Amino acid sequence: MGSRQVTNNVKPINTLDDLKNMKIRTPQTDASIQGFKALGAAPTPMAFSEVYMALQQKVVDGQENPLSIIMSNKFYEVQKYLSMTNHQLFIQVLSMSEKTWKKLSPNQQKILMECAKEAQAYEREIAAKEESELVATLKGKGMQVNEIKDLKPFMEACKSLRQTYIQKIGKDAEEMFKAIDALRDK
Repeated sequence: MGSRQVTNNVKPINTLDDLKNMKIRTPQTDASIQGFKALGAAPTPMAFSEVYMALQQKVVDGQENPLSIIMSNKFYEVQKYLSMTNHQLFIQVLSMSEKTWKKLSPNQQKILMECAKEAQAYEREIAAKEESELVATLKGKGMQVNEIKDLKPFMEACKSLRQTYIQKIGKDAEEMFKAIDALRDK
């Protein structure tokens, strides 16, 4: 499904100040609510089935979803601006129980890992193409699309949330954040 983006009827979002106090519909999840609070918005959790009407009636200023959801639910009919915030990425995880993994020969494990990497590259290629096509289609439907030039302030604003997860989950969360930062630094 790609990354989640923000649509609204107030203005293009280019800086954190642009989000300040903007009423953004979020899913009814703590991570989404706390994330948009950290960004300075006024998160408004509601069921997905209520989003279109809430946007149409201006109960909320905007919402956040992947481009495919924005398109398939015709949010372009009731939203003017699409800001490419890329604030959350949907990923699919290939998983297998350790018990099953150990049943595979080393050669089978190697083949499986090679195939997984090949599939990952192919999926990312398809997703990028689809996202590009969806942006063009949404522009054609009248949405004003903008890329955010500097995402660092957004990332910095959300770093405080890490402590919340470290407190909830513990050392595993701390190690995960360190691994993410190590990958970013490469």
